[in-house]
Amino acid sequence: MKRKKGIILGVTLMMFLTIAVLGTTIMAIVMSKARQTNDLEKRTQAYFFARSGAEIARQYSSKADLADKIHILYGNLPGANEDASFSFSIQDNTGEWKTGVREKLEAFRKQDGLADKEIVVAVWKEGQTTKILSLGTAADATRVVSFEGTSATSAEQVINMALYAAGMITIGNSANYSIIGKVGTAEGTIVNYDPDKDKVDKIPDGVVYNLDVEYKLPPFPSFPDLTSRGSLNVQNNQTISADGYYTSLTVGNNKTLYIDTGGKDTVRKIVVDTLALSGGSIVLTGEGELELYVRAFSGSPSGSINEVSNADPGRVTLYASVEGGINLESLDMTGTIYIKNPTTVTMGSGKDGMKLHGLMIVGNERDTSNNITTSGNSVSGGSIKSVLYAPNSTVNMSGTSAFYGAIVAKELTASGGGKTGGIVYMIDGLGDTLDPIVEVNSSELWGE
Repeated sequence: MKRKKGIILGVTLMMFLTIAVLGTTIMAIVMSKARQTNDLEKRTQAYFFARSGAEIARQYSSKADLADKIHILYGNLPGANEDASFSFSIQDNTGEWKTGVREKLEAFRKQDGLADKEIVVAVWKEGQTTKILSLGTAADATRVVSFEGTSATSAEQVINMALYAAGMITIGNSANYSIIGKVGTAEGTIVNYDPDKDKVDKIPDGVVYNLDVEYKLPPFPSFPDLTSRGSLNVQNNQTISADGYYTSLTVGNNKTLYIDTGGKDTVRKIVVDTLALSGGSIVLTGEGELELYVRAFSGSPSGSINEVSNADPGRVTLYASVEGGINLESLDMTGTIYIKNPTTVTMGSGKDGMKLHGLMIVGNERDTSNNITTSGNSVSGGSIKSVLYAPNSTVNMSGTSAFYGAIVAKELTASGGGKTGGIVYMIDGLGDTLDPIVEVNSSELWGE
């Protein structure tokens, strides 16, 4: 009997010990989960503080002149029926804050009076890019959110100077040569330009040196697959009123091809293997837009595209996938022309010069620079304004060529004197023609 009681007592003690161990283990697990949940809650809260700080900095940067400073904002998010109150400090971006911004910001946050701030955020500009580094703190948890972006919403924000060249700029020796509008370059000098002697006459609006701006090319579209229409040799007053693919399209001397673009929201699309524009005209009817895709030109195009009174440059885009050289000196056009990968582009020579009211984009997929040349008469002037957007190309201007609009290039070499200036900054009135380069240079990148 006593033996049975001893066994029962032993079993009971073992059960109590097992329950105690299980209870302790379960309690430890519960406490660990609670701590994890609490840590996750704090980290999540800290992340949203940091994200809110980045948004506050974006709003601040849209109104403030960041110049060459790093602006630091710090404070707490408001509670119900409270107003947000943020203090700020401005640090010289050319001094000790120029590098290692994150480490500098961490040290700044640890100063007396800032350790309990929910948000500490730095915002500054490098070229056209706005950069933001935001620290969010909840109790002992800190999260970091970074943002880089160009928030350009207008052509004036992207093309904001008469000339930008990432590489060398050489301007004309002539006393008549001038660039009206600001000039930017990633280099430290401009050949044939002395700031002390030439600023008033040659570049009166000044030069921004060591300006490293990354201008991007818009994507060149794939040619659409359209209904085959065979070949067409245009007789006068002939009209195309539907999308289509043509093996060849010829618009001869004094002939006019009308393209009916349909209603206001319609985009008429025409694909052509070989376009022979030889002294003829392509004219738009209707209220829509035209996208003209050309794989090759027969000879050098001459004549006009959308050259009528009060023509809208936003209605026509010509995509040319030519791989060799192209001569456009006898072409008058109102619209956009995008040349994918030419070896050379001639916009003018002798007494001839292209008349372009709108936008020219020149791509370059080669390891070496391609060349864009204009000499002779103006490619634009007066009410005719042109933006030459060729960030991977070298532009050569000589003779009496003058360019009214803006140029973005890899390098520029100019000589001669022009008529009223080698380059004159004018892009107003081009409307949504410049949207492709505005969109491609507007980007956002978030990170942790």
